[in-house]
Amino acid sequence: MAFVRLEQVAKSFRNEKGQSTEAIASLDVSCERGELLAVIGPTGCGKTTLLRLIAGLITPDSGTVTIDGEAVRGIRPETTLVFQQYSLFPWRTVLENVAFGPEMKGVPGSERFRTAREYIELAGLAGFERAFPHELSGGMKQRTALARALASEPDLLLMDEPFGALDERTRHALQDQLLLIRKRRNLTILFVTHSIDEALYLADRVLVMRDRPGSVLREYRIELKRPRDRRSRVFTDLHLSIRDRLEDVLAGSSNGTQRSLQEQGSCT
Repeated sequence: MAFVRLEQVAKSFRNEKGQSTEAIASLDVSCERGELLAVIGPTGCGKTTLLRLIAGLITPDSGTVTIDGEAVRGIRPETTLVFQQYSLFPWRTVLENVAFGPEMKGVPGSERFRTAREYIELAGLAGFERAFPHELSGGMKQRTALARALASEPDLLLMDEPFGALDERTRHALQDQLLLIRKRRNLTILFVTHSIDEALYLADRVLVMRDRPGSVLREYRIELKRPRDRRSRVFTDLHLSIRDRLEDVLAGSSNGTQRSLQEQGSCT
């Protein structure tokens, strides 16, 4: 049985005018324990909705979401979600920010700070324990957010474009840091990204999603040895294949919008 499973999941949202938008439909996704699964697709295809469903922040209109065989009914302490925005407490130091999760669990001060220091070192932030968020670069803020997520010791890490706002060099460094942490902690990770390169570099499998309402268009199993060479022929071929699928999705979306406008015009 897959560690994370979504079966025939559908989810719609209503705006302030009461109009309904179908975010995802007939979505089937599975993720094995210890796997790093990347999800890629056009803006608005339901990638973030997928993570929020797994995190228990929202509930599906139909279908089932399970983790380790148990239905997701609200927030699960063993699941942690990391966003692109750092969401650090500006009045807390790096050490105090990272210790927040254990603090909320009632872990005594000495123990929670020991845990926080462990993950600060693992995230490559040793020496910055007393720094405040405004004193950190964007990459260091994201390292702090990652360390804070890990200090809660989750078995499932959900990541919503966490490195999207960073420059290429910093992004590559954090990708390597994430792979190191994942190997040491045997984490299960669902990673949403817009970057084909990032998905191929990190993931065991890549899911390409259709445009709204989102569903899985194609799955790629990435059987490249690590560390992966972005310049290799196989990496390049996979990159081109996924790019072609995404361009097909975008072309289909554009044609669908055009048809819809033509239909509206014919009714006036």
